[in-house]
Order: sequence, then structure tokens, then C-alpha cells
Amino acid sequence: MIQADASGRFVLSTDLGLDQILIWKFDVENGELLPNDPPAVKLPSGDGPRHFAFHPSGRWLYCLQEEASTLAVFDYDPSKGTLTAKQTLSTRRGEH
Repeated sequence: MIQADASGRFVLSTDLGLDQILIWKFDVENGELLPNDPPAVKLPSGDGPRHFAFHPSGRWLYCLQEEASTLAVFDYDPSKGTLTAKQTLSTRRGEH
């Protein structure tokens, strides 16, 4: 999955094989994606991030991990395009 944030300044993408959410700065003048600083957020090995969505406020990002059956919640800083892990929840019934 690939999607820009609400401002259009940053583009995020999940990489299931690398277990990362990649983050790029969007250079409007040249139409290029440049690695952000940091360029990615690492998830636990084998988690398999697949789909994500921004909260309507733009302050949080929710990411589903296909292989681990979890939902990871991140704080999102729209001024820097950075993610900070906040919480991970199981999507399996009865597990916390």
C-alpha cells in the first residue's frame, strides 16, 4: 500500500517483506520522492505490515500486520513525517 499524508508533503508505503513502513518526502518542484529522516519504521520481524489508515485528525496512523494478526498504532508528526510506535493490539478474538 502507498498513500500520501493529508498535507501531501510525505508519502508512506508498507513493505511486507522488510517489515517496515517506508516514509518519503515529496519534492513538489521536481516530482520526486526522497527518503525521509528516518526513512522507515521497523516492525517486529515476520509481522508483515500490509494496510494502513490515518486517523481523521492526522495525529495517528493505524497499520494492520498480516502475518502477526496485529494492529499497530503510531503517533504521526505531520511536520516531520515521522511515526512513533504507541501500541500494538492482537486482532485475534480473545487475545490482548
